Amino acid sequence: MSYAQSPMDVMRGRTATTQTRPDTLLDAKKEMPRFPGGYDAMMDYIAYHIKYPKSLRKKKYSIGPMTVKFLIQTNGKVRDVQVTSRPTTPDVAEEMSDYVTNIVKVFTRMPRWEPARVNGTPINYQYVLPFQVEI
Repeated sequence: MSYAQSPMDVMRGRTATTQTRPDTLLDAKKEMPRFPGGYDAMMDYIAYHIKYPKSLRKKKYSIGPMTVKFLIQTNGKVRDVQVTSRPTTPDVAEEMSDYVTNIVKVFTRMPRWEPARVNGTPINYQYVLPFQVEI
């Protein structure tokens, strides 16, 4: 049970007591999700499977920072992949659309992750990965 401290208690110099139950989230053992082989293996996987489009390289178009947000399900599969980037110009819109579609496919086909866990129980986890492609 948790007791809120009222303004009158503060003025009188009283402190509130807080009791937490051992099964609350504050006491939970949390484990982050893990890509098979770790972070470096994930970056190798991404670098191997996602290639910067030659047409954009020829135009010397810099994509700028991008973010990939995805859900790691309790079974370790990746779903709901979303890619955000800065707005593109009309002359590269089609190439960027193809590039983003490829990124979504690569992430969706990732090997199964070790899911995030709370107190040993697998949970869904929203992962956000910022990155930038250098040309």
